[in-house]
Amino acid sequence: MIRNIAKFIAVLLSFSTISACAGPAARIDPRTMTFPPLSFTVPTSGRFLLDNGMIVYLMTDHELPLVHVTAYLNVASLYEPEDKVGLAQLTGAVMRSGGTRETPVEKLDAELEFMASAIESSIGSDMGTVSLTTLKKNLPRTLELFGQVMTQPVFREDRVLLAKRRTVEALRRQDDDPKAIAGRELIRVLYAGHPLARVPTVESVTAVTRDDMLAFHKRYYLPNNVILAVSGDIDRDELRKGLGKAFDGWQRGEIHFPAIGPPRTDQKPAVLFARKDVNQSVIRIGGLGIEKSNPDLYAVRVMDYILGGGLVSRLAKEIRSNEGLAYQAASYFDVGRRFVGAFWAVTETKS
Repeated sequence: MIRNIAKFIAVLLSFSTISACAGPAARIDPRTMTFPPLSFTVPTSGRFLLDNGMIVYLMTDHELPLVHVTAYLNVASLYEPEDKVGLAQLTGAVMRSGGTRETPVEKLDAELEFMASAIESSIGSDMGTVSLTTLKKNLPRTLELFGQVMTQPVFREDRVLLAKRRTVEALRRQDDDPKAIAGRELIRVLYAGHPLARVPTVESVTAVTRDDMLAFHKRYYLPNNVILAVSGDIDRDELRKGLGKAFDGWQRGEIHFPAIGPPRTDQKPAVLFARKDVNQSVIRIGGLGIEKSNPDLYAVRVMDYILGGGLVSRLAKEIRSNEGLAYQAASYFDVGRRFVGAFWAVTETKS
């Protein structure tokens, strides 16, 4: 034991001797550092159109035996009736969780789990998505199930009821989180009078029926309302053949979108207070920002990252690191896809 300890000390002394002989490390001035020029070529994707009107983009990558597919649809909670807010969210969820005409949900879940595949669907405030991820060898069957979820969901009654109950329970608990309260109330004010300001209520969710979901799906889920983005270990001809089989018989149709104007921009500055009996103050500062077509989009992203985009941002450095007043301090632009988005600056601290 003593001999081993002596050897260990000798090794430490030898390291310290080497370090002493090496001398202090030379200081490098970052202002004089030079780097080779960056060389990056943006990969190009292929594009083709199916006979039913579906637009397909493909980025082939054979590095891993994986395939990712996402369908983007022009469908949104913006289009739901004012007295049934929550219809779009429920429709997007139960499309997948309710099974299809050919494959009951229990079998659908079991098959996907066995293949290590995934299919998900959702509808947000400005678009809907249905996506799949799978191993290349399991793509034919997964793509077939993906097509079923897209084109023939059954919205099984028990799954509709389950989704509604979960949503209602979440609404009953929504005021438990002061951060959720602040975010919700700020959005209501920023988009006052616009569909973006709507939030589901227990009454509006309870009013949604299975027939409402079927009608909402039938109205907007058409192939000429879809852009399909595909990436991974698959070639153009193989993909076209697989899509032809998965969406065989899915016919294009005429879509009538509700007329929705832009949000008002004449809101007056205000200080809003939502009382919550906790020893925590949640602060949200916000205003209308930009949309994705803004020519200053990338300049704004860089500016916002400097202001509040990470732990080295000015907000985080000053409020969190230097003053120790809050764990979080950040800002970000929620860039709008259809309409102007919102700018947020956020923090929480002791009252």
